[in-house]
Amino acid sequence: MSCNIYNLSYCTRYSTPPSQPLSASHNHAIDQHINSVTAARKRVTDDWKAYLATYLTAEEKQLADTAAPQLDNLLIQGIDPTVSQLQQ
Repeated sequence: MSCNIYNLSYCTRYSTPPSQPLSASHNHAIDQHINSVTAARKRVTDDWKAYLATYLTAEEKQLADTAAPQLDNLLIQGIDPTVSQLQQ
């Protein structure tokens, strides 16, 4: 499984032990991953705001209204706390 913004919490719990060869590819500070996730979060948020600022059909508006709380939940209850824990 590759680590990305959607499974960051999983990746931090089940990381490769230092004795494993795969660990050599992660011979860098965790800040690199934190910065990557933080930048991706900003891109997602900016793109979402830009999309909402466009003309939306009734169907698009309905879908956006459904997706917005789910995105907020992912960011506020998933991504943000995980990044915060990693920064400590």
